[in-house]
Amino acid sequence: MKRSLATLALATFGLAACADDIPTDVSTPSAPRQPAASAAAYLPGKVIVRFKGEGFSRPSVSMQERIGMARREVDEYGVTVERALLLPGAFVLEVQPGMEEQVVSELNEDPSVEFAELDYLITVVPCETGDCDTPDDNHFGRKWDLHNPGSITLAGVTTATGAADADMDWVEAYEALGDDFGGSAIIGIVDSGIRASHLELAGRVIAARNFASGYPATLIEDRDGHGTHVAGIAAASGAGSMRGVAYGSGIKLVNAKACERYIFPDGIIRTSCPNTSIADAIVWATDQGAKVINLSVGGSPLATVGPAIQQAALQYARGKGTLPFCATGNDNAATIAFPARFPECVAVGSTNWSDTRASYSNRGPGIDMAAPGGASTATSLSLILSASNSADNLYSYKAGTSMATPQAAGLAALLFARGVGSADAVLARMTETVDDLGTAGYDDSFGAGRINVCRALDPAQLSVDMPGSFNRTSEGTFTVVIHAVPGFDPARLDEANLTLGDGTAAGARVEVKGGAYRSSLVDMDADGDLDLVVKFSRPDMATNVASGSTALVLRGNVGCRRVEGREPVNVLR
Repeated sequence: MKRSLATLALATFGLAACADDIPTDVSTPSAPRQPAASAAAYLPGKVIVRFKGEGFSRPSVSMQERIGMARREVDEYGVTVERALLLPGAFVLEVQPGMEEQVVSELNEDPSVEFAELDYLITVVPCETGDCDTPDDNHFGRKWDLHNPGSITLAGVTTATGAADADMDWVEAYEALGDDFGGSAIIGIVDSGIRASHLELAGRVIAARNFASGYPATLIEDRDGHGTHVAGIAAASGAGSMRGVAYGSGIKLVNAKACERYIFPDGIIRTSCPNTSIADAIVWATDQGAKVINLSVGGSPLATVGPAIQQAALQYARGKGTLPFCATGNDNAATIAFPARFPECVAVGSTNWSDTRASYSNRGPGIDMAAPGGASTATSLSLILSASNSADNLYSYKAGTSMATPQAAGLAALLFARGVGSADAVLARMTETVDDLGTAGYDDSFGAGRINVCRALDPAQLSVDMPGSFNRTSEGTFTVVIHAVPGFDPARLDEANLTLGDGTAAGARVEVKGGAYRSSLVDMDADGDLDLVVKFSRPDMATNVASGSTALVLRGNVGCRRVEGREPVNVLR
C-alpha cells in the first residue's frame, strides 16, 4: 500500500540566482546538490521514476494520457509530475529540495514502480591533458591515429611517434574503398552538441535537439567543444583535408545534445549531463534512425550501481538494433565507469601512439576493445586532432577515452554502411579483426584488442582444399591447397602468420625446413592462376586439434587483411 508523503511541500523549479562572477550565458537550474564529499551531484527537487505496466508503452496512448496516468500513480505521495521522458513509463517528479532521497526510498517500495532514483549529473569524459583545447590549423599528417609511419614532420621538424604502425590501418582501408565508399549510416552523438557549420561537418548533421535539463530544446550549439571534437573523429568529411573514420558522404550525424553548463556547489561551472538528459538523448537518437550511438560520457569508476534510467534507455536502443559505444573513463582505475560498464554498451579504452594502454585509460572486466585516444606527453602531436568549436576552419588536440570511443563508433558506422546487417554482426566483426595487444587473447587492459579498420572492412575468405581426414598420431606432413579467387592472390599471404588448427587454439604454423617455408605455387585447378600449396607438420598440428573436431581453420594475413578458410575434416585419434 502506498505511503503518503503529503508533508512534502511542492517545489517550483526555477533558474538559479547567479553570483556576479557567473557568466550570463550559464542559464542553469539550481546548483546541483552534493550531500557529501564523496557523493555525486544531482539536480535538486527532481526524482526519476519508471512505472511498470503495458499501458505506458502502448502506441495509442498519447503523451498527455501517460502524464495523467503517472499523476494518478503518485497522487497519494503529494508530489507533482513535471514531465514525461521519452522512455515509455519514465517521468521526472518535482519534490521539495532536500527530500529527494526520501521520495526515492518510498517510491522504490511501491510494487507499481520499476525503479526510482535521483537525477545524477555525470560529466563528458574530460580531456586527459589540461592544455588540449588550443586550436590549431589542420594537417592530415598529424593524424597518427589513422596512419602512423613512425614520425611526424612539420615545418622541417621531425617528431618521432611511439611506434610505426601503431594505428588502425585506416589508410589501407581508404586506399581499398576510395574517396566515397557508398552506403549510408547514422551516428548519434550524445554529448555537448556539434558545431554543424564546421567545414568538416557541414551537411552531416541531419537532426539536432537539446535535452540538457533547464535549457531550451533549441540550444543545440556546442558551447564546450567536446561534442564537436568527438563528431569530427567519427565522421569528418575531409573538406579541410582531415577525414574522420567514417568519412563517406552517406554517413550522417544526429546531434542529441545532453550536456551543458551547470553551477556546482563549489561555485565552479562544469559541462555535465543529467541522467534524464542522457536517457532522452539516447532514445531520441535511436528514433531518428541512428544505428550507432557515441557516449563519451562517464561517472566515477567507484560507483557500484549505474543509473537505472540510463540502462533502460540503452536497452531501448539495443532493442531497436542500435549499437552504443561508451568511454571507459580517464581515472587510470582498475574498474570501468558507467555507462560503459553496462552490458548494453560497447566499452572502449584508449591506446597511445606506442600501441600501449594510455596511462589514464580505465581498465577492468567488461572492457570490449581499445582504440587510439592519445596521451599527454611533451608534444601535443601525441594527442588526437579533430574539429574545434572555435571556428569553422579550426582544429584542436584532445586526449582521452572520449577520443577513443568515436574511433570505434566510426568503424561501426562504416560496417553498417558496407552492409554488415545487425548490431551483433558489427560487434562480432570488430572484435574478431582487432590487433591483439597485451596478454594474448582477451585482457582487462585492451579487451579483445585495438580496432583495425582495414581488417574489419575486408576479412577475406580463403578457398581451401584439405585431405578429408587427419590422424593425430601420424608423422609427416599435412598438405593444404589455398586457391586463387577473384580479388585474392594467395601468393601475397604472409606465411609467417599462417596457422592451421581447430579454431580454438593458436594453431600450428607452416613447417620450416632448411630455412625456407615448405610451400610452392602451382596451378592445381588448371584455371590459369597459381595456387599456394603449403605443408604443415602433423605432430605440431596434433597439439592444436582436438579429437572429434569436424573442421580445420586456416588463418593468415595479406597486409592488414586477416583471411580465413574452413574445411570439413574428420579428425581421428
